[in-house]
Amino acid sequence: MLYLVLTLGIGLGLVFTAVFTAIAAVYLSDPRAGVAAARARAARRRVWADPNEAARAVGSWG
Repeated sequence: MLYLVLTLGIGLGLVFTAVFTAIAAVYLSDPRAGVAAARARAARRRVWADPNEAARAVGSWG
C-alpha cells in the first residue's frame, strides 16, 4: 500500500511539474526573444550568396 501511495505521489508530482513548466514557458516567455528571432530570420532571408562567387572563393574554377 505504501508503494502505491509513493508511486502515485511521485507520478502526479512529475505530471504537475511538466504541466506547470509548459504553461510557464508559454506565458512567461520574454517577448524580446521572439522579436530577436524574427529579425534573425528576416536577416537570413535577405542575404543572397552568388554561387559563382562561392566557387571562385574555394578555387574550383580550375
